[in-house]
Amino acid sequence: MSCEDNAGQLLLVEHDRAAQGPLPAVDYVALSYCWGTQGLFKTKRKDIDRLKRGFQLSELPKTLQDAVAVTRQLGIPYIWIDAVCIVQDDAADKERELGVMAEVYSNATITLAALSAASVTEGFLHLRRRPVRFARTWAEGNGFTTVLVAQEKIRTGLHASSLRNDWHPLMGTQNGDFDPVQTRGWCFQEQILSRRFVAYSRHEVQWSCRTEIGCQCRLIGGDGTTGSIPQALSVQQDPFRFWAEMVSFYSQRGLTYLNDKLPAISGLAREVQRFTSADYIAGIWLQDLKRNLSWTPEDEVTSCPSTYRAPSFSWASIDSPVFMHTAPDTLPDVINVLRWDVEPRHQDLLGEIKHASLTVSGFVHTATITYNPESGGSVFCVTIAGERAFLEEDTYLAKFRTQDAAGSESWSVRRSRVEVTHSQNEWGAGVPVQALCLSVGDKGVLFIVLGPCANDGTKLERVGTTNVTTTISPFEDFVREVTLDCHRQTITLV
Repeated sequence: MSCEDNAGQLLLVEHDRAAQGPLPAVDYVALSYCWGTQGLFKTKRKDIDRLKRGFQLSELPKTLQDAVAVTRQLGIPYIWIDAVCIVQDDAADKERELGVMAEVYSNATITLAALSAASVTEGFLHLRRRPVRFARTWAEGNGFTTVLVAQEKIRTGLHASSLRNDWHPLMGTQNGDFDPVQTRGWCFQEQILSRRFVAYSRHEVQWSCRTEIGCQCRLIGGDGTTGSIPQALSVQQDPFRFWAEMVSFYSQRGLTYLNDKLPAISGLAREVQRFTSADYIAGIWLQDLKRNLSWTPEDEVTSCPSTYRAPSFSWASIDSPVFMHTAPDTLPDVINVLRWDVEPRHQDLLGEIKHASLTVSGFVHTATITYNPESGGSVFCVTIAGERAFLEEDTYLAKFRTQDAAGSESWSVRRSRVEVTHSQNEWGAGVPVQALCLSVGDKGVLFIVLGPCANDGTKLERVGTTNVTTTISPFEDFVREVTLDCHRQTITLV
């Protein structure tokens, strides 16, 4: 969208990627903001010709007007705003534009972030943004005068990200006083992908680029100037670790439509794929499989989503924030990928999907889950090869009757779409499940715990993870037992 006309008129500038290729090499601003539920200006197919002829700035809601004003002050001729530049009633155009989101934000000269505005109608330039300072003076008995100068402590915006010792200023944490945009899933990758990021927080303006970060109060860098951003999270240096940490932060954010969980991070996925050429399946990188399968919920478990959006082995299949981690693996060939399948809902393999499956070869063990509400830890325990450990369940769990290939019925466990009340008696001596060895380290053996798929007993669904630790004795014997060749099987996860 062209902002060059100072008379209050704007022009929608159309760039046909199919005919003209990538975005032209021009200076433009990108906007990161919350839509909200009212007053949103949306480009529809019927509006395109009129908007290309020109329209008034006053037609836009306040946040978008403010963004145009800043763009003009910067002397930049164009601004990209999703509600204006994506045809909102054209599914093909939306999917095509979402597919180049990494390009849009990474190529923008600057990204403006209306952090303080919970809705597009609020605007962000009207707020007073000067950190409050005050001074106190008193005379000493020896004739000297002491002046104490203080400044309010800013806790919003990028400052909220710096309240942990291991902070990264672009990410955000669950601690701190977050501005509305910092809680939204779609806005996450917009910040990460941007070359330069200017954020209008509630109390001050803050900014960052790919090497430095700063703010009006001059405290975010820690030394009264700008601070350098830790380079360990660079996608260029370590793409898979970058992805694992991004997923952990991204999963803390909210989405209006939960089916957007994969599309809203697809731009970051494209960046990782650009550097690795790795295979991607519903948020999981097959070339970094152990780490990608080792996620665990960070908060209290919730019910399993009622509609499908990702396979059970993907972190995107649950609503809880997750943490990805991996133990040092002493056996590099514990699990091998044999084949995989992804059926996208539209055309984008990195976006919304209908179905996905993953077939692997690994050490698989018959295990049992017991219910132990008085255990002092998790209420569920898993017994594998005679050793017992706590189960970190992915969601609420439920028992159900299943049938094997021979037609024999038995009990097993699956994720539940509702909260379930259990009694110790119903679980008895244990309900049978399967445990896939994921990694072997010096301190423990990590397993994915699996139950049969409700509508296809030949396939398995993840229900949780468990880590059998070195407290057992002798640990080396347990490792040797669970990694015998006789336990290697081929299984399909869905």
